[in-house]
Amino acid sequence: MRKICGILAIIMITFLFSGCSLEVPSPDSLIIAPLDSQEKVNLKQKISDWLDNDEYLTTPLEMDNKMSYTLLNIDSDSEDELVAFIKKDSGYELGFAIFDVDENDELQLDEKVILSGTSVDYFKVVDLNGTDKLKELLFGVNVGGVKYLYVYQYADGTLNLIGDKLQYDILTLGSLTNDNSKQIVTATRSTTSEDYSSTIRLYELADGFIRCTDYNVFEGYCKELVYTKVSEQKCGLYATMLYNYQMTNVMVLLLEDEHLVAKAQNLLEDDYASMNNNQLFSDVNGDGITDILSFKLPIKNDTNASYENYLRIWQCWDGQDGFRTVKAAVNNQQEGYTFDVPLEWLADLGYGFEYQGEIEWVVFYYRAENSYISMFSIASVDLSVWENFTELHDSAIFLGNNPTNDKVYISFIADNLPAGFNINEDMLIACLSIDGGIENGR
Repeated sequence: MRKICGILAIIMITFLFSGCSLEVPSPDSLIIAPLDSQEKVNLKQKISDWLDNDEYLTTPLEMDNKMSYTLLNIDSDSEDELVAFIKKDSGYELGFAIFDVDENDELQLDEKVILSGTSVDYFKVVDLNGTDKLKELLFGVNVGGVKYLYVYQYADGTLNLIGDKLQYDILTLGSLTNDNSKQIVTATRSTTSEDYSSTIRLYELADGFIRCTDYNVFEGYCKELVYTKVSEQKCGLYATMLYNYQMTNVMVLLLEDEHLVAKAQNLLEDDYASMNNNQLFSDVNGDGITDILSFKLPIKNDTNASYENYLRIWQCWDGQDGFRTVKAAVNNQQEGYTFDVPLEWLADLGYGFEYQGEIEWVVFYYRAENSYISMFSIASVDLSVWENFTELHDSAIFLGNNPTNDKVYISFIADNLPAGFNINEDMLIACLSIDGGIENGR
């Protein structure tokens, strides 16, 4: 008991008086109805009966439903066809086959295409001109690290190639012309010099063929192309460009006067490329506009907290040449809480992960002219600690408890707060969301 009381006293003294200075699958792609295991086995056997001895089924890496075959209507005749993906034993040839399916679920081979390639990369069926009459079949192959897209139309039992060997590293679809039509958007990367660049091209269906209608060259190594709503009135592209794999530049790309231009750029000064399982784009406030994630780095990290626990800043395009912040929060999944930081604080705010006594704290600081001054801190403690030591009740502010992981959330508020920081118990409770946590706190 004496040890605990001593720790709590140190916490209070240290904190209060030290003044510490420091894409939902699109409706264009129709999903196969669920089959039971035996139906799948039977259907695969029927497909295999039509294949040559050196051919076997494979699965595209980028596809709405991860299967080696799919049932969908690709010629707008109200009857589904079966498309199966094929690879040859040689390892250098692959393709797809189209089957008609009769009323007895028997297959009849209609078309088979074999191309050069080492793996099937992409498959999608779309309606590029938005007429809902003919659909386009997009098939991407990887040829020793170089990717090519082939575009076909299938009508009256005939398969026509309308787009041949469109090279890409990144591929997406979107309606950049703000009508019912869609464009194929590709990014190809040049790494032949120290200054990486990426060429982004737009392809459209015109006069029965796929034609490149515009392109532009941007600095950086393109990592992602995301077609989405970027403002209340406009849809466009978010393109992430990496620089030496240590900085990420997010660009807002729009089609203006039939030319693809960068309207704004948001430089994220951290190694986002190495952050696995981190979603860079999301609509965090539910307004239909996609926001961009960045992190505000801690000024202290004595607890070795990982970037998942850093202060997250979400921004969206402001419609001009910049970005506006829509949300800021510390999200501690292990301890089961989220703390929303008021946006007006961000310009003068610092924070850190620190041990005070034997408790891990997130401490928030005011950035003065030459130092950081502590304002308040948040921590989680076991419920048993909170119940058994009344000294903690007298010194800390109770913010809430979590029955899922038996945690209690507490805070200290410093004296002599800077102007503009209205910090009290009610405000902290309003900013804290208790979201279940991980069972038993681990």
